[in-house]
Amino acid sequence: MKRSFWRNLYLFNLPKLRSFSYEEEVGSTSDQERQMKDTLMPLFDGKVKFLNMKTIYLRAINLKYVFSSSTLGSFVQLQRLYIRYCRVLEEIIRIDDLKNNVELPSLKTLRITGCHAMKSFIFSDKVIFPSLEEIEISDMDNLEMIWHNQLEDSQNVQNYQKLCKVSVKKCQSLKNLFPASVVGNLLQLKDIYVEECGIKEIVAKEEAGDRTFVFSELTSLSLHNLLELKCFYPSIHTIKWPMLKKLDVIGCDKIDASELFNIQ
Repeated sequence: MKRSFWRNLYLFNLPKLRSFSYEEEVGSTSDQERQMKDTLMPLFDGKVKFLNMKTIYLRAINLKYVFSSSTLGSFVQLQRLYIRYCRVLEEIIRIDDLKNNVELPSLKTLRITGCHAMKSFIFSDKVIFPSLEEIEISDMDNLEMIWHNQLEDSQNVQNYQKLCKVSVKKCQSLKNLFPASVVGNLLQLKDIYVEECGIKEIVAKEEAGDRTFVFSELTSLSLHNLLELKCFYPSIHTIKWPMLKKLDVIGCDKIDASELFNIQ
């Protein structure tokens, strides 16, 4: 096992990069088989530990995965993760073990742009982000879901409790912004910005009955050019946001404000 003392890693425009560490295989593996294996390999395969890494910035790299869940222990200090225009990226974290949860304990900022192969679950139910403060997602044409729907188990109680800002732009396939199970964890959320997305509701319906959503620290809500948005939540509900100062709704022609914002 090798150790790296790097604090920041920037990898730009490297279409042939397959892994941070690489060992040439001995044998008669065909070029096609080798290419398939390389594509499925995460960028960080655990052969090098990055225990001091604070920032990772990836741009235009042809990989389906950045991490595997079994290697996250090498990134305990990672605070900032930026991913841009990785066209074949399907998942940020490939889950190797479905039985156990893992975490990125120090990650504060996640920004991802232009990764058109990614369809769902930027946030898995198996990965915990106890320090995450800011999420920015943009230009993700095929992204249908940001969060896994089932996040209410005891191991995820503290997930996203430090999240302050959510910004989502130009995600036309996105169906909703949050599952209802996530909203209860957003105790520090201050700013929501959504622009040019295909969402029909802000919070997805998960169970029958009346719901109350409390955004105790939210000060700014901006909804711009959401042509399919019809409601905040598709059932009887109450919204409480006592600190709200800015409510900006532009180009959302299908919503009825009196129904959308049932505010207390």
